[in-house]
Amino acid sequence: MTRLFLSTIGVVLIAAPALAQTPSTPEFVNKVVQSDMLEIQSSRLIAPNADTDTKPFAEMMIRDHTKTSNELKALVEGGKVKAALPTALDAEHQKKLDDLKKMNGRELDKRYDQMQLQAHRDAVDLFTRYSQSGDNPDLKQWAAQTLPHLQEHLSMAQKLDQAGSNASVNTTGGPTAGGPAAGANSFTESQAKSRIESNGYDNVSGLSKDSNGVWRGKAMQDGRALDVSLDFQGNVFAR
Repeated sequence: MTRLFLSTIGVVLIAAPALAQTPSTPEFVNKVVQSDMLEIQSSRLIAPNADTDTKPFAEMMIRDHTKTSNELKALVEGGKVKAALPTALDAEHQKKLDDLKKMNGRELDKRYDQMQLQAHRDAVDLFTRYSQSGDNPDLKQWAAQTLPHLQEHLSMAQKLDQAGSNASVNTTGGPTAGGPAAGANSFTESQAKSRIESNGYDNVSGLSKDSNGVWRGKAMQDGRALDVSLDFQGNVFAR
């Protein structure tokens, strides 16, 4: 029995590193490009008619993942990274996009929110592993620089999914119901600033969280100085 037990431990110890194996440079590049293409295409699909929580997030995903795609492309085309850049979705990612195209309304929003949550969990794991022990120094540095943005996206996707799956979180149908809702707010200051900016405001400053869990500060829009606020649901208000 002791020999069997020790043998079992040995198998577990050998298998564990394989589960967290660092991807090769070509594998990492392929995964990032596939993920970015799906993020951009799915977000373009949903953004025009998405609900008030999902729309600004989708618009942010289009901007941010276009940026990372361009940065990675520059590394490859500049010769710093030796890898092929895929130009079309593979079968796995195309199926996810095709499944979204079959949906509409609340079903589409909910599925998109869930997909974003899982996609950013996977992305944070991928970038963490490569930034720690990737075999290309330039790509490794880029992965480390990009990782905090993906972690921020993951935090926002978690709140997006929670808001979509819990009807009691937002029963007003959006931020037009009068004012910010009180509640425990897990947005960091940086995340709150990004969320407000994604709703069309510039020069966001002076953010602080009040006793009701509402982030409040100043911002500009169309040349006007406004007081802005962000509640725990991610709704943005201005006056």
